Amino acid sequence: MPLRLRSVTHLIAATVLLPLGILLLGLWEQERAGADWADLAAEREHLTRIVADLEARAPPDGRPDFRMQFRRNGKGYGGPLALVQARAARDEVATLTTIMDWRRLLPPVVVAAGGGAALLSILVLLAGAALGRLGRASRDALVAGFSWMRRLLPPVLALQVLFTTAGFVAAVVFEAGLLARPGLGGGEIKMLFVAVVAIGAVLVAAGATVLGLRRALSAFEPDPLSIFGRVVSPAEAPGLWRLTEGLADRLGALKPEAVVVGLTGGFFVSAGPAVVEPGGAPLTGRILYLPLPYLALLRGDEVAAIIGHELAHYAGGDTVYSQRFLPIYAGVGRSLDAVAQGHAGTFGLLGPSLHLGVFVMENFHLAVRHWSRTREFTADAAGAGPASVDA
Repeated sequence: MPLRLRSVTHLIAATVLLPLGILLLGLWEQERAGADWADLAAEREHLTRIVADLEARAPPDGRPDFRMQFRRNGKGYGGPLALVQARAARDEVATLTTIMDWRRLLPPVVVAAGGGAALLSILVLLAGAALGRLGRASRDALVAGFSWMRRLLPPVLALQVLFTTAGFVAAVVFEAGLLARPGLGGGEIKMLFVAVVAIGAVLVAAGATVLGLRRALSAFEPDPLSIFGRVVSPAEAPGLWRLTEGLADRLGALKPEAVVVGLTGGFFVSAGPAVVEPGGAPLTGRILYLPLPYLALLRGDEVAAIIGHELAHYAGGDTVYSQRFLPIYAGVGRSLDAVAQGHAGTFGLLGPSLHLGVFVMENFHLAVRHWSRTREFTADAAGAGPASVDA
């Protein structure tokens, strides 16, 4: 099987099959609920007739008549005890029938929850794929489409978490209803305890996930960029600033408002909030970062070519574009974090939501990388202009 087909198959299995499994479980429980209720209703009617017959046969003077017989739980009863046990059996079955009336309401909840979760998975998969394709055709479409997705994804994932949780809880309560009979043994009590613990764990994890998604919905701003280095002023490095501003004039690009030199990383430009470490000094505006080890090894024209390349990102509006999609990364990333944190405590129920978030992020990554590669080639061509192709 080709790799892409395997990937698509795995994605569909992870996001759609589990909700559909919950739906099918609900349909099976719905069929069983009707059969269980019908059996109890028939037994109740049968016991009602037996009680009526025994009451009619009871001597009016209160003398015991041991021809009256009734068997319950493998034991035989005669005389007045037969009538007492028959009434007790009838009342017990009546109570169980009432429980089954309530129990019959749970399978439709399981079916609706599974169907709703599956439908949400399909819609997110289609929307993510469509936005990824549109984003690779247009940068504006990329930002607009995924900006829309970043706002819808947290509530959609929260709704899916609620659907799958409701389906799980309803299914477990339905199955536990089979144990709702008088005279519970040790085994039944243990099973009920396990069911209660499982439901509690899922509800706690799902609740924490929904709260995390709610916070993710309002927390779209990215964290400031950490830059390890030192800000150098025009007075401290006049030659460097003359070179940078001259290249900006020749390229028709915006000039950097701050130059930071450091010992790690590579050349880059930024136009968002940053923090200069160590010390945590805030820095905003257009920033050019230069790694000192490279400056010591490169020729002057090579340095000019690289700085020209970086400044070309300002000319092409790349940094403004980056500032527009950074909040998308922040919003989708925090939504993924919220789902991932609750995934372990829900027996895999949050798997579809987690895989959907990853799918949306991957489609966004693909579109961003497409435009990043295109813009890097454009910046290369611009950087070669003031220097040389060789440099």
